[in-house]
Amino acid sequence: MLQGTHLLIVDDERTTRLSLSEIFTLRGAIVSMAADGQEALVKIAEAEYDLIILDIKMPGASGLQVLDAVQKKSPATIVILLTAHATVDSAITALRQGAFDYILKPAQPRSIIEVVERGL
Repeated sequence: MLQGTHLLIVDDERTTRLSLSEIFTLRGAIVSMAADGQEALVKIAEAEYDLIILDIKMPGASGLQVLDAVQKKSPATIVILLTAHATVDSAITALRQGAFDYILKPAQPRSIIEVVERGL
């Protein structure tokens, strides 16, 4: 199901980025990574993605700022937020801004895979 899917993984935690990249690459996805919100904005301006996994709290630009940019440039792109700093308000804001789903860290890889597959 993920064969040839273009994913962008945006997280300031290196381990999270690398783990998710490996998981989805093994499933056939074409994966790009960004270490912070500013790098994500550059990548989004340069390429199209089918789905973006996006941390909320990052240096440079927040996940919600990146989500807003994605919605303006490519509203069909599916965005899944992944965060350790969850609040009801941030979840509501994210979903109202167009996020497909909101996952709390630490999340099991199987849970993330299931949400990605549902989103696609």
